[in-house]
This record gives sequence, structure tokens and C-alpha cells, in this order.
Amino acid sequence: MFVRAMVRDTGQEREARAGDGWLGNPAIAAGPATVDQANTITVAAIQAGIWQRDGISADRIDTLPTAALILAALPFMSDGDCYPFMVSNIDASHKITVATANGITLSGTVDVLLSTSRFFLIRRTSSTTIDVIGL
Repeated sequence: MFVRAMVRDTGQEREARAGDGWLGNPAIAAGPATVDQANTITVAAIQAGIWQRDGISADRIDTLPTAALILAALPFMSDGDCYPFMVSNIDASHKITVATANGITLSGTVDVLLSTSRFFLIRRTSSTTIDVIGL
């Protein structure tokens, strides 16, 4: 979950701000029990840091939750703040494509090839919209 961490800067404590780097300890949130279909990436997986999929019999599309759901789960974000998460595809034969949802502008590389992982960066653009960038 996004919280504004405290950091030390030249001996003084201050709240973290954009550009301080990734201050986190991600956890793996396994994909859904019914893995062999298209799914919606859960807000819990975004909060944990890693959405992981395996056991798919064809290329699949996983859709992001809506911007409203993501922003509700990350209430301390301000406009311009970013939150990273990863999609991990441990399937050895098929890719996952990340798709957009309401209130989200999706850009960058959205395919997670077989046996790879890709970082995505959520950037709050307003109280109702976000950008998600595949890195």
C-alpha cells in the first residue's frame, strides 16, 4: 500500500517525495485459482507488488482494475506520485498482455513474454485518473 515514508536527507527527516526511488518490500500475489483464462489483476496484487501467473494454455490478456479502485487502495497518493508493481509470467510457453480499464491511460510495453517479468509504474494524474507505464 502506498504510504508516504520518512527518509533522511542531509541529517534531517522529511517525507519521501517523487524521485526518492523505490522504497518498498514487494510480495508475490499469485494469480487467480482459475488461471487458464483472461483475468483482472487484483488491487491486492498491486498493493503487494507482484502479480504472478503460470499454467496458461494460450496467450492471455489480464486487465487492470479501474483507476477508482486503484486510487481507493492507494489513498495517500498525490498528483504526480508513482507506485511500481510487477507482472511476473512464469509460464514457459505463452505471453500475458496487460490491458487498460476505466480512468487509466496505458502506455509503454504491455506484453509480458514467457518466463519473464515486467515493471509497471502507476502515476496519479488526478483524483480520478492514472497513467500506467509498462517499462
